[in-house]
Order: sequence, then structure tokens, then C-alpha cells
Amino acid sequence: MKLLTGFCSILIFACCQLVYAETKINSNLESKVFLNYTQEELDRNYTQTVWAPNFKQIMERMNYRSELTIKTLGEPESYQYDKFSTHKN
Repeated sequence: MKLLTGFCSILIFACCQLVYAETKINSNLESKVFLNYTQEELDRNYTQTVWAPNFKQIMERMNYRSELTIKTLGEPESYQYDKFSTHKN
């Protein structure tokens, strides 16, 4: 019985080491572009449409409210800070 228990323990340990080694090899195949992130991971985390499935509705609402504000208050005024500024009135 002790022999069987020892054999099972060795077998489990060997399998865990094999899985760990395979995982490490696969993770090294994907190149990291920033810190420990791959390009795919960065794209997935910074694509806001993933987090807001109603993205189009939000943008339409924002555009509508912006147009309504301009109709109510008029076009925004802008002022040149100095004569060297590249900003045009």
C-alpha cells in the first residue's frame, strides 16, 4: 500500500511539473510588448466598446446633447492668449 501511495505521489508530481513546463513554454511564445502584457491582452483591456456594449447609443446621445447645447448657448467663444499663439479665433 505504501508503495502504491508513493508511486501515485511521484506520478502526480511529474504530471504537475509537465503541465507547468508546458504552460511556461506557451507563455514565452507570446511576446510581451509592455510589462508582462501581450499586445492581445492590452487591446482587450483598453478597447472600451467591450465594456460598454451600448457604445453607439452613448455616442449618439452625447452628440445630440452637444448639438442641443450649441443651439441653446450658441457657438463656443475662443480667445487668443497672445499674438504668437497658433490658435485662430
